[in-house]
Amino acid sequence: MLKEFYLGFNFDKESSSRIKHVQYNFWKRLSKIAYVSYRRIDFSFELIDESKIGWDDKKTAKLFYPIDRTVLENVNRPETIQKIYEKVIDGLKLFWKENKWDVSDLNSMLSSMQEENFDSTCIYGKTFVSKDKKYKAELFCHLYSEFTEYYLQFLDKKNSVTRRIKFLSSNPDPSIIFGYFSNLGWRDNDHFILSDMNKEIYFIFEINSDDFSTEIFPKFNSLEKCQSILSAFQKNTPNSELIKVLM
Repeated sequence: MLKEFYLGFNFDKESSSRIKHVQYNFWKRLSKIAYVSYRRIDFSFELIDESKIGWDDKKTAKLFYPIDRTVLENVNRPETIQKIYEKVIDGLKLFWKENKWDVSDLNSMLSSMQEENFDSTCIYGKTFVSKDKKYKAELFCHLYSEFTEYYLQFLDKKNSVTRRIKFLSSNPDPSIIFGYFSNLGWRDNDHFILSDMNKEIYFIFEINSDDFSTEIFPKFNSLEKCQSILSAFQKNTPNSELIKVLM
């Protein structure tokens, strides 16, 4: 079962963040196809003439697909987004044929995404069960070209969502957010927490509330530094500037 799917412009890394909504939409669907035995597939748009498979060891694969640099000028437009989806499907078909898989599954996948107007959502990471086993918690992402909305959602024993709480509208790439805010779990049966790797900045969610709180407990950084880091994430600071804040 596919664990990772990466999509980007090899000639413009910064602009790759603007198609993360496409990447995660594909990853969500590809990971559900049982016969895809690869752990990771990288799909790279390149300034080349023909698509090709650059690497394939039956565990990971790298696919290269031609695209015009001018696409970066219009990457937010609906018609361009649709073309990107179609190009990814076309590139995957080459890979599917090499593995003698059913290409019609890709056609059905594209049709399904079109019917949903290419709306991109995903559950990020695993689901956490409360200590009393009455509730579950998981991270829900609604992805767009320029940003992603981040939610913590609670579920009951029947896996029905009982509450969905938005706590950030920030970087379009969930791996950036949850690469930094990587500690999460139940504090008790009523509270779920999400914190950074140093356990200094906390998002705290209560099972019976639509709101959340933030708390800062400086350990390695000053209070001012922690506040600037939190502010940078809340303002959807560009990656190049975000790196400077985190240093």
